[in-house]
Amino acid sequence: MTARIGKTRDVVCRWWFLRRSRSCESGCASRGLCIAVALFLAIHCALARADSSDERFLDGLRQRQLFSLAEKFCRDRLARDELPEDRRALFAIELSRTLVEEALQSPPEKRDELWKQSLATVDDFARRYPQSPRLVQIRVQRALVQLAWGELLAQELDTGGARDARLTAARDHLRQAIEELEKGIEKIAELQRRLQPSRKPAPGELSTSELRSLERNSQYQLARALRRQGESYPLESADRANSLTQAGELLRVLAQGDVEDPLTWPSRLDATTCYRLLGHLEAATRRLDQLDEESPPPRAQLRARAERMRVALAEKHVSEALALVEKGRVVEDFISADLDLATLEVYLAAWRAAVDAGEKSQASAWQEKAAAVVRDIERDHGPYWRRRGESLFAEQIAANPGTTDVGVLAKAAEGFYRAGQPDEALAAFDRAVREAHTAGQDAKAFELGYAAAAIEQERKNYAAAAERFRQAALAAPDDPQAAASHLMAIYDLGLLARSGAAEPLAHYTKLLEEHLETWPKAETVDRAHLWLARVRERDRQWQQAAEQYAAVRPAMDESPEAAAGLARAYRELLAELRAAGKPTAAAASAALAALQTASGLKQTAPDAWNAEQLAALLAIAGIWLEYTEDGAAKAERALEVALSQSQAASDEWKASAHALLAYSLAAQGRVEDAERQLDEVAGAGPAALETLVAGLDRLGATAQPGLKRNLAALELRALARIKAGSAEINDEQRAALTLARTRALVAAGRGDEAAAELRQLAAQHPRDGHIQEALATALWEAKDPGALAAWQNIEVKSRSGGERWMRAKLHEALIYDQRGQRERAAQTINVVKTLYPEMGGAEMKQRFLDVLKRNE
Repeated sequence: MTARIGKTRDVVCRWWFLRRSRSCESGCASRGLCIAVALFLAIHCALARADSSDERFLDGLRQRQLFSLAEKFCRDRLARDELPEDRRALFAIELSRTLVEEALQSPPEKRDELWKQSLATVDDFARRYPQSPRLVQIRVQRALVQLAWGELLAQELDTGGARDARLTAARDHLRQAIEELEKGIEKIAELQRRLQPSRKPAPGELSTSELRSLERNSQYQLARALRRQGESYPLESADRANSLTQAGELLRVLAQGDVEDPLTWPSRLDATTCYRLLGHLEAATRRLDQLDEESPPPRAQLRARAERMRVALAEKHVSEALALVEKGRVVEDFISADLDLATLEVYLAAWRAAVDAGEKSQASAWQEKAAAVVRDIERDHGPYWRRRGESLFAEQIAANPGTTDVGVLAKAAEGFYRAGQPDEALAAFDRAVREAHTAGQDAKAFELGYAAAAIEQERKNYAAAAERFRQAALAAPDDPQAAASHLMAIYDLGLLARSGAAEPLAHYTKLLEEHLETWPKAETVDRAHLWLARVRERDRQWQQAAEQYAAVRPAMDESPEAAAGLARAYRELLAELRAAGKPTAAAASAALAALQTASGLKQTAPDAWNAEQLAALLAIAGIWLEYTEDGAAKAERALEVALSQSQAASDEWKASAHALLAYSLAAQGRVEDAERQLDEVAGAGPAALETLVAGLDRLGATAQPGLKRNLAALELRALARIKAGSAEINDEQRAALTLARTRALVAAGRGDEAAAELRQLAAQHPRDGHIQEALATALWEAKDPGALAAWQNIEVKSRSGGERWMRAKLHEALIYDQRGQRERAAQTINVVKTLYPEMGGAEMKQRFLDVLKRNE
């Protein structure tokens, strides 16, 4: 059932948080960020000529987002001792790249470890090969990891979240990227100066053309890092202007390259973006016009259109931006995640304008268009772009208190969650739940409430999660998943209750009772009965525990544990009744009926015994033997049948069955037959023999003298076998078994031996009443002079009028009677008669009166 709970939780959580992975039709799942790793292509150019098949294979795996396979491929290659140094550098970079791209596509909680692994990969190469001619590539790669990390954090600032913490972290990574790129560019220039044009590069060295390409790519990435750093500073600040200006200067130089150069168009577009970010909107527009005249390739056209939309929005020309949207999202079968995101920005701007103008119908229409774009981004692009779109949508929609559309609010909540903003997600889910209830959409409200509870559970806020799961269930009790939600609340409270605190445990118990009352026919009730039974058993409420265990339906996942618990609860209940001197017949009858029902055992034995039925039979036989008058014969017949039909049963079960069979035979006076059964458990562990010892001990207490001696001899044989496996016995069990042995010795007429062992045991356990009483009994049976003092010591330490006190007074009188001190014997009994006229019950009273009669 635990697995079922987890499955139920996962099913509902996946309804909201399923992370689908789909690649962008343009060939890159996160185009904007993958530009940050475009330098990989230039870095690899010097290496790819040696063998490009590995690189093509890895590119294919990454495009399909099969990151684990790409990582394994790289690590396998790096593990080869014979791998040449230049190829080792290649696979170190490829592995680092794989981890970067996986981090870009991963949810926030999984990224940090991937970033760290990516850095560790290149750092390990640099440490092991400090003189490698490829070291400059490794260092530039390290800068790219910092750039991608910082850029991701900075871009997420656009859509809210823990802004201060992310802003600090983003700036730190961008600053490190800038510093490392600047050092890399300096190193590349130094290598170019050293390399004479007429000299052919040595194996592993980069050629002049390769160094130039690497330098150009490094400069482009430095410009991107500066641009993103500038965006992280406040508007109108000097730091912002300085970083953006530096980026623009670098980009303008790079933008002058040949149009066939893969960096020319990105540089021209990035330079235009710098104009916009600096507030030079007219210059940005002129530059975009120039780009249009130069017939850019499809991808550049799409990005230029996105940039025009953003310029129009910056100029507050929403209608102009909407006209650009009408041109469509496809150019020559290419689409762009950046253009789709810009389209979302345009629709959200139109939505805000309609809201400000009080045009509700238009606001609703723009809101739906924006939601449709989010769905397009989710369908066509990778997880990174999905999170950006959802988070941007969530930030705008959630900020408007007038939003009442349940689907839109749910989408906003999901966006916040995927962006790593759980508090905002919970607030949006709560709004969505309220609106769903207002609209009469109770099923939807339940799903939303369950999703919010799952977030709290994921954050280990178990009390809050429990309350949310419970409220969702009670608000829609007829929902097919309501009972599962309520059980999840109980599960979370159970996690809190494990601390032992009273309040969570009381609440946990209350919810279990509420669950059983509200969903009495749900699939979950068996688990609830089982959990409530455990609570009752913990509180030693044996009858209530048994009732709950018995309520678990047969053949359910919980039934094996319930059957074992049922036997345990009734065993404890009956022992407690016996110890208190209360009738046990009714409880024994109820226990037998419940065990037979729970296990499927009726009047006849089954043709094939299962493990539950075999275990139940042991419990049933034990109750027959200990609490019914004709139980010994019943136990014998049932155990013999089960043993004959269950050859495949475990050795432990067989040993226990033989031990109980020996017990049943001894109870019928067939000691020799019992001894033969004892031989059958010769190889059994102590647990099976302990059952037999306990039974023989109880039988011997009330047996006639002749049978008592035989039972004692059988018990001593069983105890001798337990002693052989004493390594499996703990101290508490050892003390109990030693006590049983001494009683058996007394019954066997070996009181001196018993007294010697008990003196040692009593010294070790001076406050154990059972041991002290056993010592006194052994001394009495051995006619030891110390018996009187032993019983007087017990009298002093026992509750006046209690059972042990009564036995002590009786033995004091018996010892006086044995010694011929008739007056002292009578006086002792008369004191008991005066103080407690009932004298401990009918049986004990008669024994007192018999002694008194002899001594009057």
